[in-house]
Amino acid sequence: MSEFNGAFPWGGMKRVALTPEGEVYKYHNHEITGDNTNAFFEDDTTMTWIDYENAGYNCMVQIPKFYFCKKKIDDDWVFGVANAPSETDKISESDWRIHPAFFRCRDKLCDDQTGVAIEVDYRYAPAFLGWKDISNKLRSLPNKSPTVSITIGTARNYAKANGNGWGTLEYNLYYAIQILLLTEYGHGDSQTMIGRGYVDGNASRINTGATLQSTQLTVGTLRIKNNSTFGSSLASNILDVKNQILFEIGSETIRTMKLYIEAGATIPNTGTLSVASITYFGSSKITARTYNCQVNVKAPNNGTYSYAASSSAVFVSAGDCIFNQAFTICAEGSPNDSILTVDMNSNGNDIQFKGGFYTSDCERQFLHLIFPSFLSLFYGDIKVGHVIISTSNTDNCTWRLVGNNTISMDQYDTRIITMPHIDKFDTGTLTLNNSNPPDYLTFESITLGSIFNSWAPSVNFNNHNLYSKGSMTIAAEGTTIQNIGGSNLSAANMYFYKDAVSNGSFVGASPWSAYSIGVLQADGVSLANSIATSSTGYAIRSADLGGNVNWFFDTIPPIILETSANPGHYSQQPISAYYTITDEGGFD
Repeated sequence: MSEFNGAFPWGGMKRVALTPEGEVYKYHNHEITGDNTNAFFEDDTTMTWIDYENAGYNCMVQIPKFYFCKKKIDDDWVFGVANAPSETDKISESDWRIHPAFFRCRDKLCDDQTGVAIEVDYRYAPAFLGWKDISNKLRSLPNKSPTVSITIGTARNYAKANGNGWGTLEYNLYYAIQILLLTEYGHGDSQTMIGRGYVDGNASRINTGATLQSTQLTVGTLRIKNNSTFGSSLASNILDVKNQILFEIGSETIRTMKLYIEAGATIPNTGTLSVASITYFGSSKITARTYNCQVNVKAPNNGTYSYAASSSAVFVSAGDCIFNQAFTICAEGSPNDSILTVDMNSNGNDIQFKGGFYTSDCERQFLHLIFPSFLSLFYGDIKVGHVIISTSNTDNCTWRLVGNNTISMDQYDTRIITMPHIDKFDTGTLTLNNSNPPDYLTFESITLGSIFNSWAPSVNFNNHNLYSKGSMTIAAEGTTIQNIGGSNLSAANMYFYKDAVSNGSFVGASPWSAYSIGVLQADGVSLANSIATSSTGYAIRSADLGGNVNWFFDTIPPIILETSANPGHYSQQPISAYYTITDEGGFD
């Protein structure tokens, strides 16, 4: 399908229910002829295929009469199709003629030598391979096993049984169809230009209309030209592309319910994808563009598609990549399958997950995610499980949470998780949720809010545990810290601050622990039921609301000099400077 969809005669070609008298009973729906049970018509009515057959209708393709030309210029052949003769720089009006397929005798049987062929406005080609019914009539209907192993004479007799004007697909009509293909695609191989069809790996024959019953269209390389639209959300539920998609101008449209991009395939970064979801398989490249549909990355370990589950990789090409709906990585298979690697490195450009980031069904296979060595933005929920997340430069790999977020880690065993740095500099809500081992949500470092600005996100701990391999810094304002009772917080260095506006409250309804092997400090906050383990906690300008263990309030702590190029970011190795006070000024 291309810009020819609206051009003559392609735009006038329709599937029709043709009566034995050669009259059009009804036009079929232009997007879908029917399904496994019913025929669909243009007027939104339906008819079962059984009633269709019993009424004597044949499903045919109506082709409008057209002029054609075929001319050799030097070593090249020029083909043309038009509704009327016209002159161009290569073709004169005299080069055009009505295609011979549009001269037909319809008042006699097809082998009556007395018949006279006259000019007709339409020809009717079979939509399906021929099948002989119980009346020995050759029919064009779906859900039938084609009649084979007969002579051409026998086939002609079966066609004649339909009445005057009916025959087998003869040379001139076949020739007309070939001219239309050559003119539209500039190529003689329909399998290369349109799709392989029911061939590879299929040894048994199938009934006519199997493509009606199937909701999946598989193509090799898909070329769409001149601002046209390919596909239909109704007729092509699944479009499976094995090689690549090419847009001629860049403003073309693909329309389908589900778009499958197989191993090695690519899609353009221009044009419109009017699809419900895109699923990338194997080593296909996720093109840098804005996606307004669900995007899936999937690698099953069976033979459904032409790729290997082992050592699969999907990576983002150069440019900003924005996912406005859910982004899901799904690794199916049996336990202890080989590693699926998903490389999200986009060569220094932004990745924005605005509809949620999920790993699904990964309990059955080991999943390794490689993130870029810079900032990735997460606007929705994050749910990961049974994965290792790494980067080529852990020091610079950061997930920034924007808006309202939920983080879940549903692990199915005790495999180690490595996570990037995580920060959040807004007033949205962060909800922690982990229902299975490991016991801690784990990150390289954690920075929630800023002490330099009025950025204090609402953090709902939900009694869950949080672990940072480096520093953990949380700024609070009022009651932005929720349900911290029962939680265990662990980090190399830990800081609880107010934001730039007002004090924050780190109050648990039940005891909660703060474990730090280095500095543990609170400044400008209210603390209750906090148990400082490992290191002693120092709280300055803070309120002791009771139940705190191993915390010293209004005690001069070590001076912590935080170094960072960006406000709200902290180095992982604080510089401690101890000092003493003397009475050198002679104060009383």
